[in-house]
Amino acid sequence: MTFVSILSAQQLDAGAQLALNALRCVAIGCDDSEVVAAFDLRFGIAGRAALGALFLLVREIKAAGRRPIAVAAPGSCRLTADEAITLALLSAGQTRDDCGIDGHVAALLAGRDSVTARRAALAVGGLFKAAGLTLEIPCVDGLSSARPPSTLRAVELGAAR
Repeated sequence: MTFVSILSAQQLDAGAQLALNALRCVAIGCDDSEVVAAFDLRFGIAGRAALGALFLLVREIKAAGRRPIAVAAPGSCRLTADEAITLALLSAGQTRDDCGIDGHVAALLAGRDSVTARRAALAVGGLFKAAGLTLEIPCVDGLSSARPPSTLRAVELGAAR
């Protein structure tokens, strides 16, 4: 599993940390009661819709991707390359950056396209924005929220379930 050495989960803002924790729980299949409670608290009635859209995105990556995505264990302070790309996808969805969305979907799906993944990213991004939560990867040594560096590649060890 390849980790992004220049960025840790603690450097993410509250919205990105919430999305990352949910992504990990959904992908790995752990007890999600804390994630559901956190989404209910932050989003109110829209919490289940935001979590459902994120769940759909993870399932679509699994179904349409040509490779498994690498996801760290919930609570890990390290960030995998695939997690960084997924957060960048959600950030692009939040800003409605079609080029960013297409590029990140292609990176996660090993070159394939998915209308479902794009729509899920737009839904998650929009719901986070409506709740006042940003989904940005901070600029650290050239890593920007708009485009992760092309050197981000994940070794295919884990799989989304």
